[in-house]
Amino acid sequence: MVEHRKQSRLMSFVEAATNVVVGFAFALVTQFTVFPMLGLAVSVTNNLILGCICTTVSMVRSFTLRRVFEALRVRSLAAQAGGERP
Repeated sequence: MVEHRKQSRLMSFVEAATNVVVGFAFALVTQFTVFPMLGLAVSVTNNLILGCICTTVSMVRSFTLRRVFEALRVRSLAAQAGGERP
């Protein structure tokens, strides 16, 4: 029998944070590249502020979705275990 363990909130946070940190780096590179191509003059400070705002929103979104999907997975496993007969 395979043991299915629930992912901890801490590990959900670590996973989401890693994803967002990598995304932050890509976002900054994209902003510094694309904004001038669109004729947008944005200071380095404003680019960093925008990146931080987007990163915070992304972190909350990633963590929340990860917890929702983990809850769905655990609920599904519980339903399967309840439906099994020895």
